[in-house]
This record gives sequence, C-alpha cells and structure tokens, in this order.
Amino acid sequence: MRFFVVGDVHGYDEPFYRLLKHWNVDKDKLIQLGDMIDRGPNSLDVLRRMMHLNKAYGAEVIMGNHEEHLLTFLEFPDSEAQIYYPIGGDRTLHSFVGEKVAYSRTPQYIADYVTYHFQEEIAFLRTLPSYVEYGDWVFVHGGVNLNLRDWRQSSDADFRRHKNQFWHEKNDHGKTFVFGHIATSNLHQEPQNHNIWVSPCQTKIGIDGSIVEQDGKLHGLHINGTSYEVVSVTHGEVK
Repeated sequence: MRFFVVGDVHGYDEPFYRLLKHWNVDKDKLIQLGDMIDRGPNSLDVLRRMMHLNKAYGAEVIMGNHEEHLLTFLEFPDSEAQIYYPIGGDRTLHSFVGEKVAYSRTPQYIADYVTYHFQEEIAFLRTLPSYVEYGDWVFVHGGVNLNLRDWRQSSDADFRRHKNQFWHEKNDHGKTFVFGHIATSNLHQEPQNHNIWVSPCQTKIGIDGSIVEQDGKLHGLHINGTSYEVVSVTHGEVK
C-alpha cells in the first residue's frame, strides 16, 4: 500500500488544510498520528475534518495523549482541569464552546456542555486505535515497548506517551515505526531542527515538527513500498 502520514496537528487547521493538498486521495491511505487537538486555535475544525476524511476516504487517526487527556477531562472535569488546561486543553474547549470559557465557567459545566452538544465527535475519539499496522510499517503516536517479545502488548502509556525513549532502543521486530508525540527538535543534535528524524538503524521515523512553534513544521510522509518522501508546511509556506 501507499500512505500519506501526517504528524501532530495540534489544532492548526490552516497548515493542515494546505498539507492535505499534497495527499493523493486516489492512491494513498491517509493516516494521522494523533494529537489533532490542543494548543492551536482550531481543534474542533481539525477533528471534524478528520471525521469527514475517515467517513469519506477511510482515513485513520491514532489516539494521541492529547485526545486521551480530553476524554479524561470530560469524565473527571474537576480533578483533571488543572492538568488539561495548561497543556492547551483550554484552547480546545474554547473552540468547542465558541468562547473563552475555561476560566469563566466551572469545569463540570464545560464538560457537560461538550458531552451533550458534541456527542458524535466524542464518540469518534473513543474509537481511535492505539496503533495501526500494515505489513512492515507501524504507525503509532508515542512509541512501543521494544523490549517485549510482542510489541503489540505495549501499554497504553507506551503507545501514547512513551517515556522510556523507545527511539534509542534496539529494534529486532522487523518493523519500521513512524511516530509523533516528541518534537523532532528534541531528537536531533542540532537545536531548532524541526525536520523529520530517522534513527541510525533506519527503522524509527519521528515526524512531529512542532507546528505549535512559530518556526515549526507540519510534516507529511509519502510512503510507497519501502521508500518515502517528505512534504512539510510551515505557518506561511510549503517546503
């Protein structure tokens, strides 16, 4: 199969829209690696765009830690607000409600409002898988536990926010893992390098180019067989 894989969008719908112009709808399966929401101004628009692409073209979305945070907030708003708001959740809730409600309404009111008025969107988020696998390619948000005999038995924490630095672990599983979550500028030795990151073993590819930063990038990875090409957009142009 051929794929067009998109990294962390984080509520920036306009760069996402421009990047999708490089997606060959007829030939490439679209996969978005999670963290559609939070931090940027248009999380609801991004979510609805992906819902449409899923329904119309079979595009797939991976569960990211920010989608998980939103779902947890909706279930436990009073205790989770202090965690969710500072990581960009307040801007997501503003996009849902249409006003800056995070600090003018109670967390319970906001959670009830979103749960009631956006049932289809929330139901969609609950269906997102922790990873998708096609042949020798695995697409995941955070990573996997490569020390397990079967990486598919990784925990949700491994899949969504891998803290054990799987990008440095030996990969003996015969798969190439494409992931987001960690900014590639944290993986490169050069500071402020937002290009994609490829491990020395060539079996792990990080594509979170930090579109949340002014000089960041939103990456799309064209995969055809065993080869790939990168298309990137910034806040002002395509590179």
